[in-house]
Amino acid sequence: MTLSGMGDLDFDDGQLDANGSGLTFTAPTGKHFKSIVITATMHADISGWTNDHDYGTYTSTWTGDASSVSFTGSANGVTSIVFTLE
Repeated sequence: MTLSGMGDLDFDDGQLDANGSGLTFTAPTGKHFKSIVITATMHADISGWTNDHDYGTYTSTWTGDASSVSFTGSANGVTSIVFTLE
């Protein structure tokens, strides 16, 4: 899996910023994403994804079938990014 684009993913601060230019997740050769779930403790709002807030946990979820997924939005306090591949 690769991440490319003009956005920012800061592992030290748990911050994902894909506003403006955005970011793209690309699956390994021959694989397709079935879902991507970003979980955060402070904020998660990815444009066009399902965004949910439940008891201090924020999630943004993409579902579909694609070899690459481009997105804009942001998340703070990211604790995990889970990819389901087929």
